[in-house]
Amino acid sequence: MVKLNLTGTEWDRTGLDIRWNPLSDASLNTHIPAAQAKGVLVRTEDDQETFVRDPAKIEGPWLWVITPTGGRTTGANAAASGIDFLSRMSNGTVTEVKIATEGATVGNRIGDSKWTLHTLSPTGSDNINDLVKAAGLGTGDIDYHVAYGSIALDSPRQQQTKMHVGSDDAVKVWLNGELVHNNPVNRPAYDFQEHFPITLKAGTNILLVAVYEGWGEWSSFFGFAADAEYTVTVPTDVVARPAWDVNEDGITDATDATLVTAALGQQQPENPRLDVNGDGVVDGKDLALVAEHLGEGGAPAGPSHPALPLGFTLDRVEHTLNILRIADDGTLTFKRGINNLERLLVLFVPKRTALLHNYPNPFNPETWIPYQLSEDSPVSISIYDTTGQLVRTLSLGFQAAGFYNSQSRAAYWDGRNALGERVASGVYFYQLTIPTFQQTRRLVIVK
Repeated sequence: MVKLNLTGTEWDRTGLDIRWNPLSDASLNTHIPAAQAKGVLVRTEDDQETFVRDPAKIEGPWLWVITPTGGRTTGANAAASGIDFLSRMSNGTVTEVKIATEGATVGNRIGDSKWTLHTLSPTGSDNINDLVKAAGLGTGDIDYHVAYGSIALDSPRQQQTKMHVGSDDAVKVWLNGELVHNNPVNRPAYDFQEHFPITLKAGTNILLVAVYEGWGEWSSFFGFAADAEYTVTVPTDVVARPAWDVNEDGITDATDATLVTAALGQQQPENPRLDVNGDGVVDGKDLALVAEHLGEGGAPAGPSHPALPLGFTLDRVEHTLNILRIADDGTLTFKRGINNLERLLVLFVPKRTALLHNYPNPFNPETWIPYQLSEDSPVSISIYDTTGQLVRTLSLGFQAAGFYNSQSRAAYWDGRNALGERVASGVYFYQLTIPTFQQTRRLVIVK
């Protein structure tokens, strides 16, 4: 606070609050002393008439995880509820006290989130929301969540000091397994707002913070008194994940493909990992890189050979395949990615064999005839006119059990007979035949 030392004025009406403004060394060593010499009093939050350098903020890196608080509850209500959201999200396998005592581990999952290493900006009214997006823990304006941050601090000796906190909205702080601060409040925050005494023990100290958000901006700031001595211990088990492991969970799978697909067309995305090849735009090339490395773990291993669905559904595989085929630039990356996805299709085996509706229908001049096989079998599709005359037989050879729905896998008819002649407009019938099954459907040619 800065007070003008003018006769007849009152502190609360003439004070100028400059706590949120960072001060340079020139201000600390020259400008403020010069102002004091001219009758301007400089006071701290503790109303001392000497200036004390602002506490440094702990930028980290921290380990972060987020979880929804449920419903449309305010940050204050979520904090006051007494719910251990780590425990709730992990079905009791992880608790706040456990993390506050032992610390977190990079990459360990808690529900749908995982502990992710990222720094906390010392400025800004939305720095938690910005961090969450940059770390790939969420997108957009995130409301009704709590963010947990874990960090290990090494102290050269036991120290009695003060911890400074600012938060939007509510905040809790644990130190070495003990809850040392709990403020269930709804408020904005641009900097420190309160402080409390703590004791740093000699050696490693585990700090856990929880910042509860209702709606709007989401921010927090943490630090110790300026004279406190400590160093941030960066986890040594941090594994550098390859670019195609977009969510950095140790395996390239459907989640990575889905994240990239959802961001297609974005330039300079909020989560930079979505731009897998780093060319400034999320496009088919990024999706091809993910597909090329499907099934791989934490390090490049050349072309992959997926043996599990990797979280894909049949629709997701076919949708991703369609995107890659349209964007295919002929490079080896696209070839490998498409081949991997086509191998995944084989893993989806239907419970029954069926002939499906052709598409488009009516059509001119070509159509695709999808089908599904519950067993490996030789397959043929025959086309008949309304008199029962055979027009054309499509001999598809021996096919593995699976779904043959997409244009690359379905049977193709170009509207010609066995002699290569265009057939007349009208109604035709197509029949799927395997040794143990036969089914017929109708199609229409229009010209």
